[in-house]
Amino acid sequence: MASHGFNVLTFDLFGFGLSKSPSKRFNVELYVQQTMDLLSLLGYAEEKRFYVIGFSMGGLIAMELARRFPQRVARTLLVAPAGLVSLSRSQRYGIRALKLARSMRIPAASVLAKLSKCVNPNSIDFEPDICDAELSQQAAEQNAKMFWSDPEKYTKAWLKSVRDMRLAGGQDVYEGLATSGAEVMFMWGDADCTVPLHEVQDDLRAFFPTAPVLVVKDAGHSLLLEHSDIVAFNAMHWFHHTGPTPPPPTKP
Repeated sequence: MASHGFNVLTFDLFGFGLSKSPSKRFNVELYVQQTMDLLSLLGYAEEKRFYVIGFSMGGLIAMELARRFPQRVARTLLVAPAGLVSLSRSQRYGIRALKLARSMRIPAASVLAKLSKCVNPNSIDFEPDICDAELSQQAAEQNAKMFWSDPEKYTKAWLKSVRDMRLAGGQDVYEGLATSGAEVMFMWGDADCTVPLHEVQDDLRAFFPTAPVLVVKDAGHSLLLEHSDIVAFNAMHWFHHTGPTPPPPTKP
């Protein structure tokens, strides 16, 4: 995208990658503020408009940016966004327990994060949800290396984001974006096992009956990793107001 004239900004959310992990709730408000503060720090004028790509949990952040700052966000591309998929009973109970501990000022996330150093490294699956086995193995090795460089930091960040972000039951978030009039396009992998399209498509179409939805064949959840070329190609067309297009030809 940069080679086609876009000024591309990518960054690690607080608690992930190389970004610091502040002692705050890891909710959408924090990450929206992080994004706007970063744009300001880099010298972008307050009236400068921009496009947003949000993937998975980042989709919730992108939605809130588009809803809260319609004068700044020109168009939004949501790649397999979170918020609509149903959680299992054990997942719901786990999140409730973390929220209850927080309300009682019990540092459950911090305590569990400290215990992460005692976990058997072979017991954690770092492979992303993609169809390319070789690429998945490479990504797993990179993820494991990053995690074990500071397991306490990354475990705590994961627990806090699961606790504080609306990863499920966020129909009102989608409704709020739909009623805002924001221009949105969706992309999904047809083999996504993390946020399966067939589980959320009824809600999606109820809120966005005319929004374009591009389904990528033989692709899992991590489209930005597995099919970054297709995502970038269609993002450019969407941002240039030409809508989704067929995937670019593959190299021989």
